[in-house]
Amino acid sequence: MDQLIQDKDKILKCTKHKKKQIELIQVIDTQNQNQNQSFFYCTGCIFEDKSFDNSNYLQLDDIVDEGHKSVIKRWPPINDYKIIEKLSDLCLWGDANVGIQEKIVDFFDKLRREIHCKLEIMQKKMVDQSLENTFSKQKLVEQYQDISNIIDLRNLLLNQEGQSTEKVQERYKALVREMEQKKDQSTSHLQSLLNLSEILVANINFEHAAQMRQKIMSQIDEITFFNQHLAQNNSLEANNSSCQQIVDQILTLVSNKTNFCSDTFLLSLKEQLQQANPLLLTSISRQIFQDNKSPIDFYRLNEEQLEQIREYVHHSVKLIEDKNYENQIKDSTQMKNFTSLIASELDLFDDDSRLQLNKFFIEVFPFLKKVNLNSKYSSNNIQNFLPLINFKQLYPSNLVIQKNRDNSSTITSQTNESAYYCFSDLILDANKKYVFRFQVKMKSPISFAFIGLTRLHPQELAHNHPVLDNLSLILTYENSFIKKHANSGIDNQLKGSNFQFKSNELLLELRVDLSNKILQILDLPNKETMLALSQNLESLLLLEKNLVIYVSLRGEQSECNLLEAKQVHQFL
Repeated sequence: MDQLIQDKDKILKCTKHKKKQIELIQVIDTQNQNQNQSFFYCTGCIFEDKSFDNSNYLQLDDIVDEGHKSVIKRWPPINDYKIIEKLSDLCLWGDANVGIQEKIVDFFDKLRREIHCKLEIMQKKMVDQSLENTFSKQKLVEQYQDISNIIDLRNLLLNQEGQSTEKVQERYKALVREMEQKKDQSTSHLQSLLNLSEILVANINFEHAAQMRQKIMSQIDEITFFNQHLAQNNSLEANNSSCQQIVDQILTLVSNKTNFCSDTFLLSLKEQLQQANPLLLTSISRQIFQDNKSPIDFYRLNEEQLEQIREYVHHSVKLIEDKNYENQIKDSTQMKNFTSLIASELDLFDDDSRLQLNKFFIEVFPFLKKVNLNSKYSSNNIQNFLPLINFKQLYPSNLVIQKNRDNSSTITSQTNESAYYCFSDLILDANKKYVFRFQVKMKSPISFAFIGLTRLHPQELAHNHPVLDNLSLILTYENSFIKKHANSGIDNQLKGSNFQFKSNELLLELRVDLSNKILQILDLPNKETMLALSQNLESLLLLEKNLVIYVSLRGEQSECNLLEAKQVHQFL
């Protein structure tokens, strides 16, 4: 082996530092590297690389010395390297816990000296089971080798006599890239191997057997012709205390409030347990609950809350067993009222998200139906005036304005030459709050979109000539991003960091409350960013009259859709 490593060191020299040997190989984050960047590092490369991260590399010696007999940390590339660390730890456990069959035979040999005739059958049974079901380091390493292709990597490093470092590196790159493409598959297979190995390790429990042997030996030690009754009383008292603890724990589990057990049954069970064989009770494992699990504190809930839980469980089971039950919920008055209330919000989501949300509402229906939605929802709270909105052009232009069947409006630009304007014919009331929802689509890299307010003087209305006061948000489309233009009047960032989105489509909510100097725009559906009118322009919202919604577009096939127009009592 030493000779092989020496031969390897003579050939694998750093292409950058000719006198230095390759020490490390990059195995993580290789897909983000330049195609021409070396995966091999010598000590000189490490010193020069200011961003060097040791966790992304493997030592050649580790692969050569341990790759054929153990689990190599950081190989192969997977999503969760804790899996490999645990597999490596299991190998160490395997080294320290070899000879499980010998331990079983040794245990029964010791016990056989006291009660050898009655235990021979049990000994054979336990040995046979250990051969079938116990953990084996050899099996773990063999399966790890099949999944990780570590042997191929090791052979690549050992069998490169007569080849240049560049040739070896090209073969290495191909292997690494192949394994990185199988990341998900390797992760799944290694996780399965880890789960199975941990189960097999946990399946071996010598502590319980040792306790039973100690109890038997203790019973023998207590045989005496002196103070016999005292010894019996002491032993009986200890056993009774241990048994009572077990009885109390069993009763606590059974009497859980969600089981709705009768007092008569619990009293009868307690009497039977107290009369049970003490050896049977004391042999029950003290580890009652699963790791990191504890009982739910149902005893803290009142009867009404428990009834709600019972109803929810019954509802969930019925959803699974009765297909018509789901349709009954959808057709119920409560569900129709609820979906009507949030219909406008659901329209902001894609089909898959709406499907998941509707499924969730059905699952929690027992809780929804307890809310009196008729008293919460009134037509006075929200007034939809989308049918009243009609857009006009300033003058004949290349904008196409279409009023859709659902009363939404679609405005489309047909040219890249210049920006064209249009405005609504509904003058906004200064004492009302409005919410407008727009969808903007851009395709051309020179696209612009203006969304905001403009003012119309009565004498100019007949001439379709608005006065622009920069009460708007200007959007541009650059490098696949929709961004806010620097000259926007709606430019005051109230929420979020940057008003830019990697998409050619964007949903926006425009909020207008002239009397309170509010002119804001939010992204939808997340509402993670909010822009407001610049403070130096806010006074215009109070001074100007005849303010209307206006839209301006530039860029072929640029499109702006007015989806909603509502009057509200407050902004949500």
